[in-house]
Amino acid sequence: TALRLGCVLEPEEAALLADYCGLDSLRLRQEVEKLAAYRGYTGRILREDIEALVTPTVDANVFQLGDRVLRGDFNGAMQIVDDLLFLQERPESILTILTMSFVDYYRAAAVRRSNVPEATARKELGYGNSYRFTKALEQYGRLSRTVLDGALEVLADADARMKQSAADGRTVLEVTLLRLIALVREAGV
Repeated sequence: TALRLGCVLEPEEAALLADYCGLDSLRLRQEVEKLAAYRGYTGRILREDIEALVTPTVDANVFQLGDRVLRGDFNGAMQIVDDLLFLQERPESILTILTMSFVDYYRAAAVRRSNVPEATARKELGYGNSYRFTKALEQYGRLSRTVLDGALEVLADADARMKQSAADGRTVLEVTLLRLIALVREAGV
């Protein structure tokens, strides 16, 4: 579609756009049309264009949440949480998708440490051309096995607290983000 509209959409940007749009092919086509119009129907559609003009799905937003945690950006992370809660996302869903970000990091680390070819790992783990896995492969190098194990423990604890108590979901998410950021900072990431 991008070429038909006079623009170039490189594979990495196409994967990012696909992750932002999820499985909604109509939305994907509409976003390509919008991006092509923004570019004046000529030239390359850039990552910055996608990030500025396309509203990510919940999954993509929560992936950005994981990224903010790794950068130690608590305020940015809470802004994403508050935006998702405003959109009526349940705290349990946000926590599940955040957990999946760390599972992605864990898998990426395992792939790199075991020297499995990336293409094989993508196929076997069901990622295909997912930008999520590309990003996880970039991030994993900053995370030791100890940090990854600790993060998964923190996330499992938060899941148990949400399920076993009458705790406010936003508060559980807030405490979880603080614990994750503290873990990452302790490790000097």
